[in-house]
Amino acid sequence: MKLFFLSFAVLLPLQAADDSLTLKVLVPGQEQSLALEPLATIPLNAVGGELRPAAGGRAIVVRTLQPHALHAIRIDEPKALGKIPLENVHSNFAANGDSVFVYRPATKRITRYPLTSIRPAKSTTLKDEVRFAKLLAGPSSSKAPLWVTADQQLHAFNPSTLENAGVHLLKEGVSSTRLPTRSPGPMAVSPDGSVLPCSMNMGRLIDRNLRLAHTLTPGNASHAWLAPDGLHYVHDGQLKSSIEQLPRPAVSNGQGAVAIDRDLWWCTANRGHHRLQLRSGTSDRVLLEVQTAGRSFGRVFISFTHNRLACTDAKTKSVHIYPFDLEAFAKKLDLPTWIETNGSLLVPHLKPAVFKLSSNGEVSKMSLSSHPEGADLKDGVIRWTPPEVTKAAPFRFTVEIPNETIRSFTVFVVPDCQ
Repeated sequence: MKLFFLSFAVLLPLQAADDSLTLKVLVPGQEQSLALEPLATIPLNAVGGELRPAAGGRAIVVRTLQPHALHAIRIDEPKALGKIPLENVHSNFAANGDSVFVYRPATKRITRYPLTSIRPAKSTTLKDEVRFAKLLAGPSSSKAPLWVTADQQLHAFNPSTLENAGVHLLKEGVSSTRLPTRSPGPMAVSPDGSVLPCSMNMGRLIDRNLRLAHTLTPGNASHAWLAPDGLHYVHDGQLKSSIEQLPRPAVSNGQGAVAIDRDLWWCTANRGHHRLQLRSGTSDRVLLEVQTAGRSFGRVFISFTHNRLACTDAKTKSVHIYPFDLEAFAKKLDLPTWIETNGSLLVPHLKPAVFKLSSNGEVSKMSLSSHPEGADLKDGVIRWTPPEVTKAAPFRFTVEIPNETIRSFTVFVVPDCQ
């Protein structure tokens, strides 16, 4: 299976003042739960703010204020990697598969810091007339461009040499070839770094060829989170696609919705920030909850790829790293069935696709009650070669699961996924 990741950063509560820092994992409606104790606590000596993943989910970069700095932290094998001083709040940063990039407005310089050393390795200076620049990078790739928004345009820089590879103008359905005036954010980029600078100021989602892929409804929430395939996104409490909106209801009483690093898993935080609710892109029901009590966590990142949950703690001025293993939860809790794929629910035509059904139950007893022609389910695995299409087309699968409700999901077939 091809795994990517996309992080989420939302406010969460910490534990009570006893500093036990125990998270509770449960399935809604069940009495049984699991307690998670931290594997490690990494001191920041300041309150953690922005948190971004790096190195394919093996690391995170946390920004602190007073003093201004970036802290690089390994979470798969927990340890501090190093600290990068910042001059003020106006500096911004991005992280990819092997480096951290920092833009300092006072000098108009972009500097690359390899995660192996956290020391300056390469720098470049933007033009004098640049008044604002923002960095974007895919945290699971070291080869995709470092995207830089400057002069209201989108530039692609070589992530190793920091050479400007050229200006990318938006086209095909986008009314302007320039990004909006003022700050062009908030923006997001897919985990592999090759797809979809997304500007909510423009209200548009741009595909990997910089064509207009989807126009977001005006007045929606100010953030969109890109799913692992770069062609689905979570916005305004719904999982959506640049092809068409997936059949997912709006999440009631939810605040913030994100994709995670495993297919189309996504998550919402309740308005009181007392729990996280995790869903898969194929399920309307909440499959898993993470609950806390007491004081507040700052930011959270979950990597299913590396079985970790990392959280900043404002009271202790530190980062806590927990084990977070979906398969272990399934064995110990009555976790409902979820569906995984070979990396996406958007697949190219004429190429074999595989969809794995994961459950605590007997997968051999699952069956397909409706499906496209040629699809076959055996031992919990659906195999299917999609037909040729000239434009994106949806195909619906319905799975009957013993002791559970019938589960349906939609696969989008496209002429290609490039």
